[in-house]
Amino acid sequence: MVGGGFAADRRSVDLDAAPAVESVVESAVESGVGLAGSRAAGLLPEALRAKMRSVNTPASTPRPALSMPGVFHLSHHRASLPQRIRRVSVFRPLLIRVAVGTKRLFAGAALVPTHEVPAGGIAAFAARTEVDLMNVPSQQGYLAEVLNIAPDAVEAFRGRHGLQVNALLDARGDSAAPIQPGPALASAWQHLLELWQHEQAPQPDIARHRLEEVLLCLVLQGAGHVLFVNRHDAWSERLRAILQAAPAAKWSAAEVATRLHCSEATLRRHLASEGTHLRDMLDAIRMNMGLGLVLNTQRRIDDIAQACGYDSASRFSIRFRQRFGVSPTEMRATR
Repeated sequence: MVGGGFAADRRSVDLDAAPAVESVVESAVESGVGLAGSRAAGLLPEALRAKMRSVNTPASTPRPALSMPGVFHLSHHRASLPQRIRRVSVFRPLLIRVAVGTKRLFAGAALVPTHEVPAGGIAAFAARTEVDLMNVPSQQGYLAEVLNIAPDAVEAFRGRHGLQVNALLDARGDSAAPIQPGPALASAWQHLLELWQHEQAPQPDIARHRLEEVLLCLVLQGAGHVLFVNRHDAWSERLRAILQAAPAAKWSAAEVATRLHCSEATLRRHLASEGTHLRDMLDAIRMNMGLGLVLNTQRRIDDIAQACGYDSASRFSIRFRQRFGVSPTEMRATR
């Protein structure tokens, strides 16, 4: 039996068996396991995987990520086969708009999703959380726009629109419920995406204006309150900035404490009060980096392992599977 209760013989699967294989794919999606979350992807010969990718390919070609320091980081995520990914760390306030396909959100390792975000819908995530999700391609593939928002930009917006934000927080509802954009929010999101059309990076003030338009439309629609939950995790944010600058380094508590101009005891006490630890944050940063490199680059797995601070590809692969529930090779096969 293979992940999720699927049984198959790799030698018996060929292009003539495509209907049977497609039923395995559909069963994986319906069960909430997904091809990236099981060995089902390995049952597909490369010729059939290529054929499926040629069908499940978003019409629009993703552009390179747009990074506006202190404002936001805007990127695409795409997939040609279903992806079930566990424990994806969210470090900053995050909005994801599904352009093509469907995103499913899960409570931990549950097989049944708690929410489903259809094409055109937006999912909002609070900083310092973990997400279990599944990306389900349509016949045109899966494509999403990912907006990581700088905490300073959120606080600046809250300073200008405190009354509206406080009213939203007082009336908070289901934090994981997908957001169906109204006309104003849909228009604001498109204005933000237009920044991608320019060959040169936009002016920071223009980027802030476009982001504020999106946030204001969210608030006026009564959605996205999780973006404004202030956890006062100043030490964790400072630690994250240090570790992300050199994730492959052999960080010690003593070196980090020196960078933060405090003692090791003070560092541990502050991090513990914010519900985290040095090793946990370093592991989450390395794994998120590895996930991005596996999905968005052609780099060899052993090169990715070294970039993430692992001495061998095998150790990296073991930790990757423990974290996300799937090996790097299986995850890459779903792109």
